[in-house]
Amino acid sequence: MFNSRRLISLKHIWRRMSSEAAEVAKTAEEAPPVKVPLKKRIEFYLKQIYYDYREALIETGQSMKEKPVKTGVILSTLVLCRYLSKHNPSEGSFHDQLVRHRQDLMLLGGPIRNPESDNHIQTIAQQCNAGVLRRFSLGVCSVMWEDRFDPAVNNYEARCKDLSVGWVEMWSRVVDFGILDRWTWMEMAMMDYDINPTEWPQDEAQEKKWQRYLKEWMNAKK
Repeated sequence: MFNSRRLISLKHIWRRMSSEAAEVAKTAEEAPPVKVPLKKRIEFYLKQIYYDYREALIETGQSMKEKPVKTGVILSTLVLCRYLSKHNPSEGSFHDQLVRHRQDLMLLGGPIRNPESDNHIQTIAQQCNAGVLRRFSLGVCSVMWEDRFDPAVNNYEARCKDLSVGWVEMWSRVVDFGILDRWTWMEMAMMDYDINPTEWPQDEAQEKKWQRYLKEWMNAKK
């Protein structure tokens, strides 16, 4: 008798607990969700960002202390890239430099003008007048290359993408290379623009003669 009564009371307690749990769950489902104010959400988001960046900076500082050589190399590379990017020559500077070199050549007479310098500058000037020069920036430096047509040309060959200059062909059509506010190939072509090596053919022949004698002497010495 005692066991049966005890069992009945336990079943009653279990049913009561189950009904109360079901009522609590139902009440929780029916209750409207708590709306967090917009100000609180923004504050929570900013705090999370602050904590993430703080942890990242702490880990970066520790890594820099543990590997100072690697840190120095990375920082030096970043500073160098930033400096080169700031002094990356533009297309306008290319045309300005071309005009200055043309004026320098025009001030010289034909007999003393270097034919290689003159041909190089005249070729670039013709390409510029034809509107086929393009600038391609690499961030820290730039290249000027020759396209097939002017952008104003509107025929099929000029507008067809399959016939345009590709990446591989573009590098074979490079006209000049620019870095540190200078276009190097043009400057190299103008290095001795006021010296004509064909002006004194006798001296040139004499120089070649001495070079030949020196070469023969070096071969005999060996």
